[in-house]
Amino acid sequence: HVGRYRANTTYLHALLVAEEFSEFTAFLAKLSDGHRPPGGADMRALLRMAVARRNPDAAMACMATLLDLGDVFDPIPGYVLLANTNAFTEHAERAHDILTRSVRLVQARQQISVDKLHVLQRLIPLVEDIPSKMWLINTCMLCNFKSRDQIKAIQSIAEQGVPAVDEAYLSLESFHHQDKQVSVEAVNAIIAMCSWHKDYDRAMETFNAISGVFGLKPNIGSYNKLLVCARRAREWSSMDATLSRIIADGLTFDSETYRLAAELRLRQGREADAMLLLDHARAEGFAHGGMYAQFIKYFLGEPHGIVRSGRAVKDVSIAVQLRDEALQLGSRK
Repeated sequence: HVGRYRANTTYLHALLVAEEFSEFTAFLAKLSDGHRPPGGADMRALLRMAVARRNPDAAMACMATLLDLGDVFDPIPGYVLLANTNAFTEHAERAHDILTRSVRLVQARQQISVDKLHVLQRLIPLVEDIPSKMWLINTCMLCNFKSRDQIKAIQSIAEQGVPAVDEAYLSLESFHHQDKQVSVEAVNAIIAMCSWHKDYDRAMETFNAISGVFGLKPNIGSYNKLLVCARRAREWSSMDATLSRIIADGLTFDSETYRLAAELRLRQGREADAMLLLDHARAEGFAHGGMYAQFIKYFLGEPHGIVRSGRAVKDVSIAVQLRDEALQLGSRK
């Protein structure tokens, strides 16, 4: 039996060396059907060879066998090969099955290269179930990697309704209970989903869970997401309370915080306070085109500007001054 096992493994190895990929996949399938495939260590070595020879069929055969064995392996090199050889299009059903079954094997590691993280981002839309999507999103965020694909994936979950948002949150809770690390940015994404539905209560509950459930510390992004939700829900007093809490917690404003705080002050008719916020933002390098634009619209009294006491405020001279400052700073109007 031992001799047959070694002979089969050696034969599979030789087939890859000779690039006889059709015979390799057929013989491996025959061994798997007879419950006699190579063991985990040998299969991982064969997978590395298949990836090195850039053959998606052989790689998928190896990955499927490892999954059937219940082996813990790194699927990312296989994903990179499948993505770069259009396997998710040309062999859609098989490739998607392997992706769905193996996605939980992806772990956040410092040595994941940017190229591999880009591939993981491309795979997020291909994963159908929300927990698996959140697994990939959380993994990439733990690696401090953000992209438009993440934003689109977060929005796609929010668009499915409040039950989908709750499922996304419960997925993070499940990861935490399984002793998997959860990124504060992933929890911030749930707050952003709540904002999409203008559900401030759910957003506040999620915000409190950052420290209460996950044992993490909210960052300025957490507060910004909460501010955006309060703004969308027209919870002006809650915006005020959140800004006060940021100061009390010793966090510094970033460009988004300054923009939201200034908008609130303009809505409240506190123009002097809003202009002071703009001065601080400019001094700290956070005064950008969007912030100047909201001030200019306010003082021009444009229909889509900020309205105070039911009517637009007009002061063209201040608007012109702000325009000149924006141009001088190189901001885009």
